[in-house]
Amino acid sequence: MAKHPRMIQYLYKVQGLLKEFPTFTIQQVPRAENTHADALASLGSALDTQFRRSIPVEHLDRPSIEEMEPIDSMQIDEDPSWQDSIIDYLVNGNLPTDKSEARKVQQKASRYYMQGDKLIRRSYSGPHLTCIKYPQTLEVLCKIHDGECGNHSGGRSLAQKALNVDYFWPTMRHDSTEYVKRCDRCQRYKLVPNLPAEIYHPQNSLWPFMQWAIDLVGPMPTAPAKKEMMIVATDYLNK
Repeated sequence: MAKHPRMIQYLYKVQGLLKEFPTFTIQQVPRAENTHADALASLGSALDTQFRRSIPVEHLDRPSIEEMEPIDSMQIDEDPSWQDSIIDYLVNGNLPTDKSEARKVQQKASRYYMQGDKLIRRSYSGPHLTCIKYPQTLEVLCKIHDGECGNHSGGRSLAQKALNVDYFWPTMRHDSTEYVKRCDRCQRYKLVPNLPAEIYHPQNSLWPFMQWAIDLVGPMPTAPAKKEMMIVATDYLNK
């Protein structure tokens, strides 16, 4: 890491040279075993010392690094987001030309207000929520799901946690579910519930012995009198 502008340019130069090598290793050489490098480091203040005889000295009029050329910035238009129509109506009072679409925007905008340059959603059961859009939504899901305090929760739980930290966007439930589906660890190590592979069929029994179920179980280990089968009767009220 470098802080000085000139040292940053040297760092870029070294990083560019390292790309030309397939592999490299960094090894620390003790100062006592690296006399030439130590002498070069001292030449700035001792040009007329004994090192001039064993080490050639050359004065560089310009640094060995090339100055970075200025980069022309280009403005990139962002993709339309769900906030655009609401913000345009709240700030400028503009509505779509279609009457039905204009009515929808007005209904949606009643739940929001502007705070500086941020769109805020009103909440009547908790703190007001900061509205965000992609790619910030992905960053929030990543920090909550995979961050230092993340527990790789499921889709619905992940969406609720995003609400608990005062963020909102309309597709947060769907985005949370899709994010969990793309998580490699969740797909590898998630516990699979041991539920039957069919829909439950609830039975209503209003009083004891109203509904019975009888089943024949066997063959069982042979009992006295060579009995191997067992009849099981179940009362649905106490099942």
